[in-house]
Amino acid sequence: LTQTVFWHPPGNRPPTDDEQAVCLPFIERAVQLIQPKAVLLIGAVAVRGILSSNESLLRLQGQWKEWTPEGHSALPVMTTFHPGFLLQQPLAKGAVWRDMLAVTAKL
Repeated sequence: LTQTVFWHPPGNRPPTDDEQAVCLPFIERAVQLIQPKAVLLIGAVAVRGILSSNESLLRLQGQWKEWTPEGHSALPVMTTFHPGFLLQQPLAKGAVWRDMLAVTAKL
């Protein structure tokens, strides 16, 4: 479990692309060390930072994507909603549960 930025940006704003770019080599190194079989991206900030996608998480949620971190072969990546979103939209919990089942099946 990791964040795409290792500090809280001022005013609790979403991290900028530059802030995420600074942290990306550390995330890639963690992937090299851990050698995961799959990656779960939780929330739009993680999707933007790892997949470099500005596409809506509502559109990407529940889909398998592929990410090739530096020094590692391609990894399957599942995108899902952030827990904060689920607090605002409790009906989305079913979709996240299906995402967790898909990750479990993949593993």
